[in-house]
Amino acid sequence: PYFYIYLFFSKRNCPDCLKVIDVSNPANPTLLGENNLTNGLALGIALSSDDSTVYIADYSGGLKIVNVSDLANPTIVGELNSTVIGTAKSVVLSADGTKAFVATFSGGIKIVNIVNRDNPILIGGYNSSYAQDVTISSDETKAFVTDHSNGLVVIDISNPASPSQIGHYPSGDRTWRLALSSDESKVFLA
Repeated sequence: PYFYIYLFFSKRNCPDCLKVIDVSNPANPTLLGENNLTNGLALGIALSSDDSTVYIADYSGGLKIVNVSDLANPTIVGELNSTVIGTAKSVVLSADGTKAFVATFSGGIKIVNIVNRDNPILIGGYNSSYAQDVTISSDETKAFVTDHSNGLVVIDISNPASPSQIGHYPSGDRTWRLALSSDESKVFLA
């Protein structure tokens, strides 16, 4: 079996590259492919369950959707630029792969229909203060968002076209990232 890691790097000859790294031999990671796919600062990445598509939160470049079926030549197949989606900071996918949830800094979270990856459609959003990171509950009814100086925001996403805030914890400090416990009873903020 092969194992791959999809990474973004900045370096002089390939700024903001998507690099595909084979780590099937952990002692000898090997570059399989790379492509300069962003025009911004890639901050988040999610992989489809069939390993064929990477979703990139590309800061000022919005959401990029990349076909990685040909590992040596990843290519952009769809996108929502920052004028549509906002400044993308992180991205997570629904379990069935039909929706992407994107934390978009001052645009809050955006919910994107990705059934047709070549033509993503913005279907809803909730405008929190400064969304940094997002994760969703296993039943996909709640989104947990780190909202910078606003702390943790809990959003009802059971109707993706009309999400609404159902909870808030003012952390008293800036929050950047989060993790949801496996039993979904606790959120860890950093």
